Amino acid sequence: MTTVGDVIEPCEIKTLRGDEPLVEVLKFVDLNYVYPVYDGDSYMGLLDMAVVKSAYISSPDLIRHLLVSDCTVKVPMLSVLTDLHTASKVFMRFPVEQLCVKNDRGDVVGSLSHGAIFRAYDSIVRQS
Repeated sequence: MTTVGDVIEPCEIKTLRGDEPLVEVLKFVDLNYVYPVYDGDSYMGLLDMAVVKSAYISSPDLIRHLLVSDCTVKVPMLSVLTDLHTASKVFMRFPVEQLCVKNDRGDVVGSLSHGAIFRAYDSIVRQS
Protein backbone atom coordinates (compact mmCIF):
# COMPACT_ATOMS: atom_id res chain seq x y z
CA MET A 1 0.00 0.00 0.00
CA THR A 2 1.37 3.39 -1.00
CA THR A 3 0.96 6.12 1.58
CA VAL A 4 0.98 9.89 1.45
CA GLY A 5 4.38 9.78 3.15
CA ASP A 6 5.76 7.84 0.18
CA VAL A 7 4.91 10.60 -2.28
CA ILE A 8 4.99 13.73 -0.14
CA GLU A 9 6.25 16.87 -1.81
CA PRO A 10 8.50 18.94 0.37
CA CYS A 11 7.53 22.57 0.11
CA GLU A 12 7.82 25.68 2.15
CA ILE A 13 4.93 25.90 4.55
CA LYS A 14 4.01 29.29 5.96
CA THR A 15 1.40 29.18 8.68
CA LEU A 16 -1.14 31.94 9.16
CA ARG A 17 -3.38 32.95 12.02
CA GLY A 18 -7.08 33.07 11.30
CA ASP A 19 -7.42 36.42 13.05
CA GLU A 20 -4.86 38.17 10.82
CA PRO A 21 -6.22 40.85 8.48
CA LEU A 22 -6.28 39.44 4.96
CA VAL A 23 -4.97 42.67 3.45
CA GLU A 24 -1.75 42.33 5.50
CA VAL A 25 -1.25 38.69 4.54
CA LEU A 26 -1.74 39.39 0.84
CA LYS A 27 1.40 41.55 0.89
CA PHE A 28 3.57 38.42 1.13
CA VAL A 29 1.41 35.59 -0.23
CA ASP A 30 3.15 33.54 -2.91
CA LEU A 31 1.13 31.02 -4.92
CA ASN A 32 4.03 28.53 -4.69
CA TYR A 33 3.45 28.03 -0.98
CA VAL A 34 0.79 26.26 1.04
CA TYR A 35 -0.74 28.31 3.85
CA PRO A 36 -2.30 26.32 6.69
CA VAL A 37 -4.40 28.50 8.97
CA TYR A 38 -4.51 28.15 12.75
CA ASP A 39 -6.65 29.46 15.57
CA GLY A 40 -4.10 29.31 18.38
CA ASP A 41 -2.81 25.73 18.23
CA SER A 42 -5.87 24.41 16.38
CA TYR A 43 -5.65 23.78 12.64
CA MET A 44 -8.54 25.47 10.80
CA GLY A 45 -7.80 24.66 7.16
CA LEU A 46 -6.00 26.25 4.21
CA LEU A 47 -6.03 29.76 2.84
CA ASP A 48 -8.10 29.44 -0.33
CA MET A 49 -6.84 31.81 -3.00
CA ALA A 50 -9.95 31.15 -5.12
CA VAL A 51 -12.05 32.66 -2.32
CA VAL A 52 -9.64 35.60 -2.06
CA LYS A 53 -9.85 36.24 -5.82
CA SER A 54 -13.63 35.95 -5.79
CA ALA A 55 -13.93 38.41 -2.92
CA TYR A 56 -11.59 40.85 -4.66
CA ILE A 57 -13.46 40.62 -7.97
CA SER A 58 -16.88 41.07 -6.36
CA SER A 59 -15.79 43.98 -4.18
CA PRO A 60 -12.17 45.18 -4.05
CA ASP A 61 -12.92 47.21 -0.93
CA LEU A 62 -14.14 44.09 0.86
CA ILE A 63 -10.57 42.73 1.14
CA ARG A 64 -9.74 45.44 3.69
CA HIS A 65 -12.41 44.07 6.03
CA LEU A 66 -11.74 40.33 5.78
CA LEU A 67 -9.70 38.13 8.07
CA VAL A 68 -7.67 35.14 6.93
CA SER A 69 -10.32 32.89 8.51
CA ASP A 70 -12.92 34.36 6.14
CA CYS A 71 -10.98 32.89 3.21
CA THR A 72 -10.09 29.56 4.77
CA VAL A 73 -11.39 26.32 3.34
CA LYS A 74 -11.88 23.77 6.10
CA VAL A 75 -10.01 20.77 4.72
CA PRO A 76 -8.45 18.00 6.79
CA MET A 77 -4.72 17.67 7.17
CA LEU A 78 -3.46 14.30 6.01
CA SER A 79 -1.16 12.02 7.95
CA VAL A 80 1.97 10.60 6.33
CA LEU A 81 0.33 7.21 7.01
CA THR A 82 -2.83 7.95 5.01
CA ASP A 83 -3.18 5.68 1.98
CA LEU A 84 -3.40 7.35 -1.43
CA HIS A 85 -6.93 6.10 -2.09
CA THR A 86 -8.19 7.87 1.04
CA ALA A 87 -6.23 10.99 0.07
CA SER A 88 -7.87 10.90 -3.37
CA LYS A 89 -11.30 10.85 -1.72
CA VAL A 90 -10.37 13.98 0.27
CA PHE A 91 -9.45 15.75 -2.97
CA MET A 92 -12.81 14.76 -4.46
CA ARG A 93 -14.65 16.33 -1.50
CA PHE A 94 -12.74 19.62 -1.35
CA PRO A 95 -11.87 22.11 -4.12
CA VAL A 96 -8.15 22.48 -3.36
CA GLU A 97 -4.99 21.83 -5.34
CA GLN A 98 -2.88 20.74 -2.38
CA LEU A 99 -3.34 19.33 1.11
CA CYS A 100 -0.97 19.68 4.05
CA VAL A 101 0.64 16.55 5.44
CA LYS A 102 1.62 16.02 9.07
CA ASN A 103 3.91 13.51 10.73
CA ASP A 104 3.03 11.43 13.78
CA ARG A 105 3.90 14.36 16.09
CA GLY A 106 1.47 16.64 14.24
CA ASP A 107 4.17 18.74 12.57
CA VAL A 108 3.44 19.87 9.01
CA VAL A 109 6.09 18.16 6.87
CA GLY A 110 4.97 18.86 3.31
CA SER A 111 2.08 18.82 0.93
CA LEU A 112 0.29 16.46 -1.39
CA SER A 113 -0.99 17.53 -4.80
CA HIS A 114 -3.17 15.91 -7.42
CA GLY A 115 -0.05 15.54 -9.55
CA ALA A 116 1.78 13.56 -6.86
CA ILE A 117 -1.09 11.09 -6.67
CA PHE A 118 -1.20 10.70 -10.46
CA ARG A 119 2.58 10.19 -10.64
CA ALA A 120 2.40 7.53 -7.91
CA TYR A 121 -0.49 5.80 -9.67
CA ASP A 122 1.41 5.85 -12.97
CA SER A 123 4.47 4.36 -11.29
CA ILE A 124 2.41 1.59 -9.67
CA VAL A 125 0.66 0.72 -12.94
CA ARG A 126 3.93 0.59 -14.86
CA GLN A 127 5.37 -1.85 -12.28
CA SER A 128 2.41 -4.24 -12.65
